[in-house]
Amino acid sequence: MMQISQLLAKSFSIFFTILQVFLLIQIFVDMFSVSFVKKALKFVLDPILNPVRILLSHSSFFTAITDLSPIIAFLMLSYLQQLIGA
Repeated sequence: MMQISQLLAKSFSIFFTILQVFLLIQIFVDMFSVSFVKKALKFVLDPILNPVRILLSHSSFFTAITDLSPIIAFLMLSYLQQLIGA
């Protein structure tokens, strides 16, 4: 039987994996400009991407041409997933 800590770690791992899939879809949608998918992803991903965008706007990595926030959020989620150890 799984302990609560193992169950929690596995749940976070699944949640982070789902968010990473959404972020990958967001990256490809941005390249190909599929508007109806953008609206659905915006609802799910904006709470994650907006703080990253704010941090990027104050950094030297800010570019008006490309939005690097999905890539950075993906890397942050990968790091958090490894940190939890799931």
